[in-house]
Amino acid sequence: MDLPAIPDDVLAQPTRARLFAALDELRRPAGTDELAERLGLHPNGIRIHLDRLLEGGLVARRRV
Repeated sequence: MDLPAIPDDVLAQPTRARLFAALDELRRPAGTDELAERLGLHPNGIRIHLDRLLEGGLVARRRV
């Protein structure tokens, strides 16, 4: 299990840090399916990580 070094550090969790880095590389909005494919994860897992990034103020959510 991935335990963060600092509980409040959203990016301490490795998968979440990879997701944030992927978004930074894309430099554009991306959907959960695209991100899941890019990282080799299930879309539901991506959603959970995106929710934590949203709570941490690191991403914004928009529907198209």
